[in-house]
Amino acid sequence: MNDVLEIRTFNTQNNQQMYAGYVVSIVLAITTLITFVFAMIAVPISGAYAPDSGISYPYLGTLPQFPRDYIWQYLALVLVVIYLIQFSIIHSSTSGNKKPYSQIALLFSALSTIVLLITYYTQISVVPVSLLNNETRGIALLTQYNPHGLFIALEELGYLLMIISFVALTPIFQGKGILVRSIRTIYIVASAIVLIALIILSLLYGIDREDRFEVIIISVAWLVLIINSILIGKLFKSHF
Repeated sequence: MNDVLEIRTFNTQNNQQMYAGYVVSIVLAITTLITFVFAMIAVPISGAYAPDSGISYPYLGTLPQFPRDYIWQYLALVLVVIYLIQFSIIHSSTSGNKKPYSQIALLFSALSTIVLLITYYTQISVVPVSLLNNETRGIALLTQYNPHGLFIALEELGYLLMIISFVALTPIFQGKGILVRSIRTIYIVASAIVLIALIILSLLYGIDREDRFEVIIISVAWLVLIINSILIGKLFKSHF
């Protein structure tokens, strides 16, 4: 009962909107979990986590990794779109006094989605076919196997924007109900973990942190999407 009362920050008069929020949240949790599984299957062959140091510059012998190492990126394209839809529904469902927070969260979720869509679509559409046709000039900068390349940098940027969207959303979930407190706590703790990880890795490795931070921030962001999407889905479900 506490959760139903505390989530009055949502406009509960539109049952269809509540139902849509529930469905989208559950689909997001499932999609993220599946993406996570396929990303774990793609064992790194370069970077900080590669066994025996992996392959080195210019990373041209990676074509045999297609499509295994790219499947999760196809799924991630769907994931980030569903994430944006979820935040859009949350914003439209938020009552007037807290809409500024949800609007800021929606803005950062849109920026995150744009960056990640460009990152993943470019990777799967450009790198494999370029290697297949022996068009290798400039590939080292674009390929996901370069721990200092554009792919890693853009991924970090995209998920940093996603983490900021989580922080911006925390004022929406206020109150004493166990669900709203859990959602808020997970968002805050996850953001703190990412910030601490960035500081520690920057102190230890400077600008040469390779893909260490990328792996951490993706793992944290996806875990938050899985867990909090389930919890947010339950909040939406309590209103129809």
